[in-house]
Amino acid sequence: GGDWFDYVDNPEGGWLGVADAKGRGTRAAGLAAVGLGAFRAARHGEMRLAQAGRLIHETMVEVGDGAYLRGVIGRWHGPTSTFAWITAEGPPPLVVDADGRLGQLEDGVNPPFGHWEDDLEPEVGWRRIAAGERLVLYTDGLTDRRRASGEPIGVEGFRAAVRAAAPTSAAATVRALEDAVVAASSQPLDDDATLIVLVPNTPTTRTENGVVGQRP
Repeated sequence: GGDWFDYVDNPEGGWLGVADAKGRGTRAAGLAAVGLGAFRAARHGEMRLAQAGRLIHETMVEVGDGAYLRGVIGRWHGPTSTFAWITAEGPPPLVVDADGRLGQLEDGVNPPFGHWEDDLEPEVGWRRIAAGERLVLYTDGLTDRRRASGEPIGVEGFRAAVRAAAPTSAAATVRALEDAVVAASSQPLDDDATLIVLVPNTPTTRTENGVVGQRP
């Protein structure tokens, strides 16, 4: 399908992203591969995050035929537990606090890659992730999952899941969200679904899963 995720610990910083390409089937898979390739090329080229976003956009434009990619790309700075990101019309990153409250990171919002204006200077969000908080990146195949009533789970479904399960680790948070999505309907998932959760060990040390980064 058209979803991808990437997570790499580079010497100069950690890079991560989730994205969903236009359409379905082999064309969506092809667009996803092209977008992921551009993201990795930006990382290998040691670009700043805004430059990486611009490269993904330009790559989609070169593909043509209205190609676009929605998602979030980001950099993680482990020593200070800070996250910088660009949201390209994908679901915004979520943060679950130590008390189980879930909120959206509303900064860093831009059009989808492939639909930027030529002179767009992408907005980059930046936030410290405190001890006890969890950072969640995902694609809308999860929140668009429909209950038996026909209503989508939505972010409210995620909020209820983490409040009920009260998870504290990355693995437990993934499990709580996955369980909520699966339990919502007896039907199989009809869209790609991708989920990443990061949890800092302490405010000033490496993360639970070892990602390191720096402010772009």
